[in-house]
Amino acid sequence: PTGEEMDELLARATECSVHSYLDQLWQGYLTTRHGHRLGICGQFSQGETRLLRGLSSVNIRVARQVHGLAKELPLWKEPSFQNTLILAPPGAGKTTLLREMCRELSLRFRVALADERYEIAACAGGEPRFNVGLCDVLSAGNKGETIPMLLRSMSPQILAMDEITRAEDCESLLECAGCGCSLL
Repeated sequence: PTGEEMDELLARATECSVHSYLDQLWQGYLTTRHGHRLGICGQFSQGETRLLRGLSSVNIRVARQVHGLAKELPLWKEPSFQNTLILAPPGAGKTTLLREMCRELSLRFRVALADERYEIAACAGGEPRFNVGLCDVLSAGNKGETIPMLLRSMSPQILAMDEITRAEDCESLLECAGCGCSLL
C-alpha cells in the first residue's frame, strides 16, 4: 500500500482521532473499538512528544467469537476450576478460546477479566462488543495494576487475562494465586 493508503487506514481505525490511541501506537499496536487489532511498523520519534510517522506495514488481526469452542475441554467436568494456561503459536486462536472460556465459566463462577488491550471483551463505553457472559471486565490498565484491583473489588473465583509478558504480570499472578483465586 502507498503511504496515503496507510494514512487512510490509520485514520479509519482510529476514527480520525489518532491522538486518542498514541499510548497503544507507541507499543506497536492499535485495537479498534470492535476488538480487531492492528500491529504496526513505521518510524517513531521520541522527544517532548512521541510521534508516529510513516507507517511502513500493518498486520490486521480480525477478532471473532466462536460459540461452543470450549465445550469439549476437560475442565468443564471438574466441580471447581483448575488454573489453566493456554499456549499456542501466534494466530492459532488463543484469544478466541479465552473469550469463549470466560463466557462459559461466568455462567458457573465469578469471573473477572483483565482486558489490557481491549481484545477479549472489546469494551467501548462500558459495553463489551463480544459476549463474555457475566464477567466483570476491567480494560486498558496493565495487569500489574488491574489484577490487584479486581482481586480487592470484585471477589472473583477466576481471574482471566491475555498475554502474560512482563515480570510485573507474573508477580501479580503469584499474588492472585495466594488469594485462592484460580487463573485463566
